[in-house]
Amino acid sequence: MRGILLLALCASLALSAIGQSKKIKWAKPTKAELALTEVSFDEEAEAVVLAASGRTEFTQQFDLLIKKHYRIKILKTNGIDRANISIPFYSRDNIDRVAGIKAVTINSENGTTTKHEVQKSNIFTKQVSANWSELTFTFPAVKVGSILEYSYDIQSKSVRFLEGWSFQSDIPTLESEFTALIPKGIDFRPIYQGKRLISKYATAPTNVWKLANIPALKEEPYVTNRWNYSETIRFQLEGYYTPKKDLSGGSEYVTTSTTWEKLADEILTMEQVARYLSRPAKAKPILEEIVADRSEQGKAKNIYSYVQKTFSWNGNRRYFSEQTWNSLIESKKGSSGDINLFLVGLLQGAGIDALPALVSTRSNGFVQKGYPLRSQFNQVLAYAKVGGKEFLLDATNPALPFGVLEAENLNGEAYLLDKGNPRWIPVAASLDNRTTFFAKYDIAQGMLETRIKFDGHHAGDRRRKDIDRLKSELYASLEPLPEAEIDSFAVTNWKEIEMPLEVKAAVSAPLESVADGVILISPITSSSLAKNPFISKKRIYPVEFPYPFLYRHTNVIVVPEGMAVDEIPKEVVLALPNKYATFTYSAKQTGRNINVTSTLQLHKVKIPENYYAALQQFFDQVIAKLREPIVLNQQ
Repeated sequence: MRGILLLALCASLALSAIGQSKKIKWAKPTKAELALTEVSFDEEAEAVVLAASGRTEFTQQFDLLIKKHYRIKILKTNGIDRANISIPFYSRDNIDRVAGIKAVTINSENGTTTKHEVQKSNIFTKQVSANWSELTFTFPAVKVGSILEYSYDIQSKSVRFLEGWSFQSDIPTLESEFTALIPKGIDFRPIYQGKRLISKYATAPTNVWKLANIPALKEEPYVTNRWNYSETIRFQLEGYYTPKKDLSGGSEYVTTSTTWEKLADEILTMEQVARYLSRPAKAKPILEEIVADRSEQGKAKNIYSYVQKTFSWNGNRRYFSEQTWNSLIESKKGSSGDINLFLVGLLQGAGIDALPALVSTRSNGFVQKGYPLRSQFNQVLAYAKVGGKEFLLDATNPALPFGVLEAENLNGEAYLLDKGNPRWIPVAASLDNRTTFFAKYDIAQGMLETRIKFDGHHAGDRRRKDIDRLKSELYASLEPLPEAEIDSFAVTNWKEIEMPLEVKAAVSAPLESVADGVILISPITSSSLAKNPFISKKRIYPVEFPYPFLYRHTNVIVVPEGMAVDEIPKEVVLALPNKYATFTYSAKQTGRNINVTSTLQLHKVKIPENYYAALQQFFDQVIAKLREPIVLNQQ
């Protein structure tokens, strides 16, 4: 491919230049940059990217040259760690190499500016994997107010893949610019990610892209992958012009971009995938031993359970296999590609409609459908059509029942590798993800009896831990009762993964009276609802829960003789706009018993960022309500 592209380059070395780029002057910060102490749109920022620029171009030797330049200022003490720099690069077969690196710390105090260069002897390179190396260094003399500036080049032999640029960081950025000088005759298509890039450039042809005052993309709870929402540009080689092979002269256009359909065919013919599929002879002896149920659903569940229990996952997520069929059977341990492709092969051998389905996990990010590249995937699941219903299976997790995927796999859609009819299918969570609490607290006896039932993902998440962790969770929920001690603790259905997981406990929980015989009781305790997870003032991307859920508490408090109920919490019904989530609370007295019930339910997993303030307020109200005490008074 590189040789063919060289022909295109030789045919026309004229570079398309539409926009005008602005160059950062090396180690010459402006007066405004030297004086800056905080970012107007992010006063809490520990550091800020003052300016960043990237530029990619072709050299006379027809290699790619990528030039990068960054200027960062430290604003707070906890930003000093920004002095540690790591530059990863693809070092296999010397495809990429880093050159021309410069780095300097600039300090300004009382009108005097000093510069401290990073010495070549303090720049280190190490191999981190078979394909990747890492260049590292640390800026000297760094303190609050320091400006850290560095630049470097990457010289790459990979001319088919044009490196893109991310305009956004985990700290705010004041200016970021990227330039791509692409020879005429080569057609790279820019692919935009991020609202601002799409709005500014989707219909405006350019080779220089600029953004300013870009907010930090901070780590927040409940997001698939924050970098899904970064302002980023990527490039895909669509085609190129090359001289015709005949003697007629002129040139012809060669299309290089693929389609999802072609990609499916390519992957299905890969040896690392094909060796597990349609192998009835290999599957037959295993199926004869494990499949006793003649029904299609029974066979599928037997096969799934066998693979779950027989093979352990080595922690590697792959969309292809790393071992042969026989070596996996021998080692009993493999990647997700080994285990799930083996599962597909067994299901096919049993006459079940089964296929591989590619996914990108939550930590790997969303798949961009306009960008048909296999590198976007990092996981393969087993698809099975059983009894007219479609299931996605992952046998690497021994704690989840048939048809329930772990949260990491719940990331939009999977690409089904069905020869002749490849297609996207939804990756849906089990709808029955609930935790049900029941507790009866006899104040006179100082005894608390509790039962907790976990269904769906809530059960699977706990089965991946150990029983002692379950007991620790129970202790955490008893925090309002500091003298509580667990007298008995029992777990039911620990290994029966198709059944709900149940916990029963008896707790000694003496209650001390306070303030002249007034007793305050927190009727509902739950460590999972102890505090609001949404503490940031604002959020620039959606809140994405992995699956819908329900938490239901039912508590009975037995009031002893000689005590009167002074106050019980009022009923409340809360709902987010569009009923993304709902909460109900009720407390009623019947004789000597006070019955308290609450239900928190998430109905939709994705809540847009413009509802973030409402979500914060909703959880504040829920937690405040759960903390409201019942007030008793000794008569």
